[in-house]
Amino acid sequence: MSRNYVLLAKLETTYGQDANPTDSDAILVENLEIRPVYDVIERDNVAVSGLSKIKHLIGRRHIEISFDVELRGAGTGDGDTPPDFAPLLKACKMAETIVGDPDYYVEYKPTSDADPSVTIYAYKDGIVHKAVGCVGSWSLEGEVGQPCRFRFTFQGKLAGIADSSQPEPTFQNLVPPVLLGATFSYGGWQGVISRFSLNLNNTIAPRLDVTEESGIKGFWISDRKPEGSVDPEAVTISERNVWQNLQNVNEAQLQLVIGSETANKCTITCPKCAKKEVSWGDRDGIAIYEITFGIYRNTGDDEITLRFD
Repeated sequence: MSRNYVLLAKLETTYGQDANPTDSDAILVENLEIRPVYDVIERDNVAVSGLSKIKHLIGRRHIEISFDVELRGAGTGDGDTPPDFAPLLKACKMAETIVGDPDYYVEYKPTSDADPSVTIYAYKDGIVHKAVGCVGSWSLEGEVGQPCRFRFTFQGKLAGIADSSQPEPTFQNLVPPVLLGATFSYGGWQGVISRFSLNLNNTIAPRLDVTEESGIKGFWISDRKPEGSVDPEAVTISERNVWQNLQNVNEAQLQLVIGSETANKCTITCPKCAKKEVSWGDRDGIAIYEITFGIYRNTGDDEITLRFD
């Protein structure tokens, strides 16, 4: 069954060493895609008589794993319990801060220092793909009346593929907030939007090594270039001159509060956004702006803040 899948993920103490995730490390995911990658080396120019070819070779290899995760908090407690997908955020080079009494929240911001990695066991219909040294990136999309969803993409070292019994974990929280009754502002402007997107846009680079049996020593995050988009209803120029703001590269803070229940609410803050493109669009006969923006530093390592409380 193509939908019979489970994903376990656990932070590694030492890069590339199997952290042996168990059922307690399960993360509720959707649309799991597992792609072992093998470099195929064609030998078309090897001189042999006639037009027949000799077989190809296999060079470097690794694994790519992608999946969706609903944006949700821990669902229990006072708000200072990390969500089950916290290891994934950390392996996307985001630093975690946990604050207890009296504020109770968990916060994630990009970092330029640490390089945490995760071991991922991806089970699909009785077969497990084991990946170590995984690092990744994420995008986040939200549409009115729907749960918001992260799309995580990881690259790592392929540690094995084997038959295996499927785990039967108990998941942390099955009820994400729906994008209704949210609070949205962009530079103080409370535009009427139906959807948004954010993309951390990490650059994942391999560390090539001739002494490694796979040809790859590991992966690391070498850069990031966050971007986002929103689709507000069009307004008069006197109310909001979006093209002048684009031309002047005006920076504005974006803030979006999703959910209202304790331990299942997320506040997204991007302190410095600057428009890159504004085009006309249509939403059921209503004129809208299709706005794409870059997300930039304020004081550094603070382009995007995810606060769960």
